[in-house]
Amino acid sequence: MSTMIRKLSVVGVGALAVISASTPNASAQQAVCGDKIKEEIAKLLTNPVIEKSPGSEKALAIEAQIYAKYSACAADAVDPVKLPPEKAAEYCGKLSYLGNTGYEKMRCCGYDPQKQLFACPIDIVNPVGFGAPPFPGSYEHVLTCVNFGAGFQPAALDQVHLANAVSGSPTWEFAVIASAKGMLQQIGLNGQTLQARSILSWGLTPTSCSYKPYWGDVIDYQIRLDP
Repeated sequence: MSTMIRKLSVVGVGALAVISASTPNASAQQAVCGDKIKEEIAKLLTNPVIEKSPGSEKALAIEAQIYAKYSACAADAVDPVKLPPEKAAEYCGKLSYLGNTGYEKMRCCGYDPQKQLFACPIDIVNPVGFGAPPFPGSYEHVLTCVNFGAGFQPAALDQVHLANAVSGSPTWEFAVIASAKGMLQQIGLNGQTLQARSILSWGLTPTSCSYKPYWGDVIDYQIRLDP
């Protein structure tokens, strides 16, 4: 767990210029950052440091630069409180943050306490915006945090690879399966209920339990440690 926390605590190495708004297109209407910007980021993520040493301090520092450079994309976030009731009902637990979900979204996650695995299905709702197929493509990252009584702490992190569609049309279903780490891995299965938070972030690795993804969402929900 200490290695993962060290990686997740890397601080960005300085902000770059904020991008100007791109022209909305048919697949991402009203969005500040549409297909063009998403493909630009997918290309930047082919940086050799990121590809050879994903999750390393150097790789996360480069991702922090990208996050800062494209900070205008944060304008595509939606206040979950303003969602129509029928839309909010699509998500399990509490939707605590909603980024741009015009390409991918995560509506629910669950925990298998016996196998110590989190499973987070991801709906892919756009054929493009993920990078050239089949590789390099890009990744959907999910960081899961758990509150053991003193605030959320990182408990699991993993990703799934995907790329632009070669054929067919959305929706496609992917999933991130992540093994529990640290305290959650060590705690006994005594039936207690804990609060969990899962953060879906396309392209850029979530680096804290308060991370706000440009593409993706954040769900707070309950898990139970049944034996």
